[in-house]
Amino acid sequence: TRLYDPSSHRRIEPIISTNDQASSALLAKAQIPLVRQFIAQRLALRLSFDGLTRTLEASNDAGLQRDVARGMFEALNGRRAVPMPVNWASAAAKLGRHAEPVVRESELLLSLVFGDADAAAQLRLRVSNPSQSPASRQDALQALVQAKVSGLVPLLQSLLTDPALRGVA
Repeated sequence: TRLYDPSSHRRIEPIISTNDQASSALLAKAQIPLVRQFIAQRLALRLSFDGLTRTLEASNDAGLQRDVARGMFEALNGRRAVPMPVNWASAAAKLGRHAEPVVRESELLLSLVFGDADAAAQLRLRVSNPSQSPASRQDALQALVQAKVSGLVPLLQSLLTDPALRGVA
Protein backbone atom coordinates (compact mmCIF):
# COMPACT_ATOMS: atom_id res chain seq x y z
CA THR A 1 0.00 0.00 0.00
CA ARG A 2 1.07 3.56 -0.60
CA LEU A 3 1.64 5.95 2.26
CA TYR A 4 0.98 8.91 -0.02
CA ASP A 5 -1.37 9.06 -2.95
CA PRO A 6 -0.18 11.79 -5.35
CA SER A 7 -3.69 12.12 -6.76
CA SER A 8 -5.20 12.93 -3.35
CA HIS A 9 -5.01 16.69 -3.98
CA ARG A 10 -7.41 16.19 -6.90
CA ARG A 11 -10.01 14.85 -4.49
CA ILE A 12 -9.87 17.69 -1.95
CA GLU A 13 -9.44 20.58 -4.42
CA PRO A 14 -13.11 20.59 -5.51
CA ILE A 15 -14.23 20.61 -1.88
CA ILE A 16 -11.91 23.47 -0.95
CA SER A 17 -12.88 25.45 -4.03
CA THR A 18 -16.61 25.32 -3.52
CA ASN A 19 -17.74 24.23 -0.07
CA ASP A 20 -16.87 26.58 2.80
CA GLN A 21 -18.33 24.40 5.54
CA ALA A 22 -16.53 21.24 4.38
CA SER A 23 -13.33 23.24 3.88
CA SER A 24 -13.49 24.55 7.44
CA ALA A 25 -14.06 21.06 8.79
CA LEU A 26 -11.15 19.75 6.75
CA LEU A 27 -8.96 22.62 7.97
CA ALA A 28 -9.64 21.75 11.60
CA LYS A 29 -8.71 18.09 11.00
CA ALA A 30 -5.76 18.51 8.62
CA GLN A 31 -2.35 17.64 10.03
CA ILE A 32 -0.11 18.76 7.17
CA PRO A 33 0.93 22.41 7.55
CA LEU A 34 0.99 23.16 3.84
CA VAL A 35 -2.50 21.70 3.37
CA ARG A 36 -3.84 23.78 6.27
CA GLN A 37 -2.19 26.88 4.85
CA PHE A 38 -3.64 26.19 1.40
CA ILE A 39 -7.16 25.69 2.77
CA ALA A 40 -6.95 28.90 4.78
CA GLN A 41 -5.66 30.76 1.75
CA ARG A 42 -8.48 29.51 -0.47
CA LEU A 43 -11.12 30.43 2.10
CA ALA A 44 -9.62 33.90 2.60
CA LEU A 45 -9.44 34.50 -1.15
CA ARG A 46 -13.21 33.97 -1.24
CA LEU A 47 -13.57 36.25 1.80
CA SER A 48 -15.11 33.34 3.65
CA PHE A 49 -13.80 34.10 7.13
CA ASP A 50 -16.37 32.52 9.46
CA GLY A 51 -14.79 29.07 9.43
CA LEU A 52 -11.30 30.51 9.70
CA THR A 53 -12.09 32.63 12.74
CA ARG A 54 -14.03 29.80 14.40
CA THR A 55 -11.09 27.46 13.83
CA LEU A 56 -8.67 29.99 15.31
CA GLU A 57 -10.91 30.59 18.31
CA ALA A 58 -11.44 26.88 19.00
CA SER A 59 -7.88 25.66 18.53
CA ASN A 60 -4.98 25.81 20.94
CA ASP A 61 -2.71 24.21 18.35
CA ALA A 62 0.04 26.77 17.72
CA GLY A 63 0.94 25.12 14.41
CA LEU A 64 -2.63 25.32 13.14
CA GLN A 65 -2.85 28.95 14.20
CA ARG A 66 0.42 29.70 12.37
CA ASP A 67 -0.74 27.94 9.20
CA VAL A 68 -4.13 29.69 9.17
CA ALA A 69 -2.52 33.11 9.76
CA ARG A 70 0.03 32.47 7.01
CA GLY A 71 -2.63 31.33 4.54
CA MET A 72 -4.87 34.30 5.31
CA PHE A 73 -1.98 36.73 4.98
CA GLU A 74 -0.87 35.26 1.66
CA ALA A 75 -4.41 35.61 0.33
CA LEU A 76 -4.99 39.17 1.56
CA ASN A 77 -1.55 40.78 1.39
CA GLY A 78 -1.82 43.85 -0.81
CA ARG A 79 -5.58 44.14 -0.51
CA ARG A 80 -7.28 47.02 1.25
CA ALA A 81 -10.60 47.69 2.87
CA VAL A 82 -11.52 44.05 3.28
CA PRO A 83 -14.54 43.81 5.60
CA MET A 84 -13.50 42.72 9.07
CA PRO A 85 -14.71 39.20 9.91
CA VAL A 86 -17.36 39.03 12.61
CA ASN A 87 -15.19 37.16 15.11
CA TRP A 88 -11.86 38.69 14.11
CA ALA A 89 -11.29 40.52 17.41
CA SER A 90 -11.14 37.31 19.45
CA ALA A 91 -9.17 35.43 16.78
CA ALA A 92 -6.74 38.34 16.50
CA ALA A 93 -6.29 38.44 20.26
CA LYS A 94 -5.32 34.76 20.22
CA LEU A 95 -2.88 35.27 17.33
CA GLY A 96 -1.48 38.34 19.09
CA ARG A 97 -0.44 36.13 22.01
CA HIS A 98 1.20 33.50 19.79
CA ALA A 99 4.74 32.45 20.69
CA GLU A 100 6.09 33.05 17.17
CA PRO A 101 6.79 36.69 16.23
CA VAL A 102 5.89 36.03 12.58
CA VAL A 103 2.36 35.01 13.61
CA ARG A 104 1.96 38.10 15.77
CA GLU A 105 3.14 40.23 12.83
CA SER A 106 0.69 38.49 10.48
CA GLU A 107 -2.13 39.25 12.93
CA LEU A 108 -1.17 42.92 13.01
CA LEU A 109 -0.97 43.17 9.22
CA LEU A 110 -4.24 41.28 8.74
CA SER A 111 -5.92 43.62 11.23
CA LEU A 112 -4.63 46.53 9.16
CA VAL A 113 -6.12 44.98 6.00
CA PHE A 114 -9.42 44.72 7.89
CA GLY A 115 -9.26 48.44 8.67
CA ASP A 116 -8.41 48.18 12.37
CA ALA A 117 -7.39 51.64 13.63
CA ASP A 118 -5.41 50.12 16.52
CA ALA A 119 -3.26 48.15 14.08
CA ALA A 120 -2.59 51.31 12.08
CA ALA A 121 -1.66 53.15 15.28
CA GLN A 122 0.77 50.39 16.33
CA LEU A 123 2.44 50.46 12.92
CA ARG A 124 2.68 54.27 13.02
CA LEU A 125 4.41 54.01 16.39
CA ARG A 126 6.85 51.46 14.99
CA VAL A 127 7.66 53.66 12.00
CA SER A 128 8.25 56.66 14.28
CA ASN A 129 10.41 54.75 16.77
CA PRO A 130 14.12 55.05 15.85
CA SER A 131 15.00 52.29 18.35
CA GLN A 132 13.22 49.75 16.10
CA SER A 133 15.28 48.12 13.37
CA PRO A 134 15.28 49.97 10.05
CA ALA A 135 13.87 46.87 8.29
CA SER A 136 10.98 46.63 10.76
CA ARG A 137 10.25 50.33 10.38
CA GLN A 138 10.37 50.08 6.58
CA ASP A 139 8.02 47.09 6.58
CA ALA A 140 5.58 48.95 8.83
CA LEU A 141 5.71 52.01 6.59
CA GLN A 142 5.16 49.90 3.49
CA ALA A 143 2.11 48.26 5.11
CA LEU A 144 0.64 51.65 6.03
CA VAL A 145 1.16 53.04 2.55
CA GLN A 146 -0.18 49.89 0.92
CA ALA A 147 -3.30 50.07 3.09
CA LYS A 148 -3.69 53.76 2.20
CA VAL A 149 -4.15 54.68 5.83
CA SER A 150 -5.47 58.22 6.14
CA GLY A 151 -3.27 61.01 7.43
CA LEU A 152 0.03 59.55 6.27
CA VAL A 153 1.34 62.72 4.60
CA PRO A 154 2.59 64.36 7.83
CA LEU A 155 4.27 61.10 8.87
CA LEU A 156 5.94 60.74 5.48
CA GLN A 157 7.12 64.35 5.60
CA SER A 158 8.60 63.83 9.05
CA LEU A 159 10.52 60.81 7.79
CA LEU A 160 12.37 62.83 5.16
CA THR A 161 14.88 63.81 7.85
CA ASP A 162 15.23 60.22 9.13
CA PRO A 163 18.31 58.63 7.54
CA ALA A 164 16.90 55.09 7.91
CA LEU A 165 13.62 55.86 6.12
CA ARG A 166 14.41 58.86 3.96
CA GLY A 167 14.64 56.82 0.76
CA VAL A 168 11.46 54.88 1.46
CA ALA A 169 9.45 57.95 2.49
